Amino acid sequence: METSTYPKTKIYNTRLEKFFVEELKEIYGAERYFQNSLGKMRDAATNKKLIKVLNDQKRVTIDQMSRLEDAFRCLGKRIEFLRCEVMENLVKQTWYSIEKTAGNSKAMDVALIHSCHKIRHFEVAAYHGLISMAETLDYCKIKQLLNETLQEDKEAVEMFSLLPKWEITYQSAN
Repeated sequence: METSTYPKTKIYNTRLEKFFVEELKEIYGAERYFQNSLGKMRDAATNKKLIKVLNDQKRVTIDQMSRLEDAFRCLGKRIEFLRCEVMENLVKQTWYSIEKTAGNSKAMDVALIHSCHKIRHFEVAAYHGLISMAETLDYCKIKQLLNETLQEDKEAVEMFSLLPKWEITYQSAN
């Protein structure tokens, strides 16, 4: 089984390799932006379970950024990020949702859960694409790193699903 992080052919000189690196930079920027926003999201939350999940997500996101840094090192590339407009807009929408639900802490918690769901679903889609490219480019080690992050993001989606939304939603309606 091939375990090299470098491809067997010259495909790494193609546009796909350049596109892959650009996408790595963008998802690194996205993770960084999300990580920087999680503290404010946690501060807006009132449900104890949600606060714990947001604290955990901050730690998980830092680990995910570390794996992306490892991927850059595997490629011999400088660790850098690109602005990710999708993440910026998702986070901006989170702040808008918090504003719209201000004055009702339970409604804000529901809005936060909904926003985090959208953010993690975006990341799942992004990592699926990166893994496909890593596989095409025969970047086995990078594929492993990305797959670990993908699994964490899928777990995060599930974790947000398990939060007591029904309880929060019921209380916010009253």
